[in-house]
Amino acid sequence: MSLTKVSYSLINGAPINVLDYGAVGNGTTDSTAAIQLAINAAAVNNQLLYFPTGTYLVTDTLTIYSGTTITGDQSWSYPASYGSTLASQIKFVPTSLKDLFALGTNPNIGSAPAFYTKISICNLIILGNGNTYSQYCLNLDRVIYSNFENLTITDFNYPVRLNNTINNYFTNLFLTGTVACVRYSGGSATTDVWTKCTFFGSPVGIQTVGVTIGIRFTDCLFEQLDTYGADIIKDTETMTFLNCYSEDVPYTNTATGCMFRVGLDGTTLSTENQLTVIGGKYQGRNAGTVGSWMSIDYASGVMISSPNVSRYTNVINTTANTVDNSVFVSGLDGISYTTFNSGTAGKVSGIYPSTVLNSGTFRYVARLSDVTCTGSVNAGANGYYNYGSVAWISATGSPEGAVTAVIGSLYSRLDGGAGTSLYVKQSGTGNTGWVGK
Repeated sequence: MSLTKVSYSLINGAPINVLDYGAVGNGTTDSTAAIQLAINAAAVNNQLLYFPTGTYLVTDTLTIYSGTTITGDQSWSYPASYGSTLASQIKFVPTSLKDLFALGTNPNIGSAPAFYTKISICNLIILGNGNTYSQYCLNLDRVIYSNFENLTITDFNYPVRLNNTINNYFTNLFLTGTVACVRYSGGSATTDVWTKCTFFGSPVGIQTVGVTIGIRFTDCLFEQLDTYGADIIKDTETMTFLNCYSEDVPYTNTATGCMFRVGLDGTTLSTENQLTVIGGKYQGRNAGTVGSWMSIDYASGVMISSPNVSRYTNVINTTANTVDNSVFVSGLDGISYTTFNSGTAGKVSGIYPSTVLNSGTFRYVARLSDVTCTGSVNAGANGYYNYGSVAWISATGSPEGAVTAVIGSLYSRLDGGAGTSLYVKQSGTGNTGWVGK
């Protein structure tokens, strides 16, 4: 048997070939029992399980364990419709609602672990039978430190479901689901990393339910998602999208569609920020501008740094439930959007566009709240002097007799008028000495 196209080092001995256990790759012979026998045999010595080129019919759930390592015949995979002829495919056709891969107790150990670890599934095309009975392809419950690479998974309700997971790696996955591409079910899932993955042709790309913490998406593609690219609930903490790309999100002509939907669902608002977006290019519906890039309701923090955003009615839409000044923007540009912020005033701060880059001219506005400038250096040493703490404060009413600050501080009066909109602290050490300008 030749394995020249498989680049995995073996843990213990030769790989196990599913054909040797009775599996048939003709697409019509039910190979469920044979594949399960092969998985169990590989679990004895943590051996690699190998699927040669072919299509393997599976009709029931396959149980995998800690240390299960599965690979197909290629170091890449594409959707079957793209003309791939040399690939290892699993065709999942259950007759009731089932998951394809689910975790179980290793028969050679006999006791259920607290977590399942060191699992690897790579180089396969996996086809469900639509939303009839194919529920989850990868049902990853309490899976940690595992690797999933070069997989195409289509026609499941959810290609990947995660619950209570830690630090798993997903690389070059192509996912299409009839409900969502990925479902984070809670259990305080943390630190999973998604790199160069594609979330395509589904109602939702990333769906969150329950607490997720520090999940990262890097260089990923979101395309033709009907309503939302990522539905991030109140309970989410610091989900990060770095240098990602979207197109046709939302794909349908729905005013409430958006790339990022933040805080509209969930149970408990996290005290930490829900979302961080750094760089990347995000484009809405090709057939015409619709929806918002970000639709934000309950949120205590959204951090945005230097993305390019185009083809949306609104870049950001906030509500009265959004915490004041909690949406912080540090640079953003784009074309073909109507309004930067169509929501409640006072929710967005930072540096963001005051115009749309349609005509080639572009301006930024800086909105800062209660800015404090502090300088404290060693007086007389190395030619430096102690500058104290200079504050720039904004509030209603006169600061005279009410606001304590050091000389040189500024006070912007929100209800001021001519000569009373800006005050300078010119004397004293207490709450007097303010002079209107």
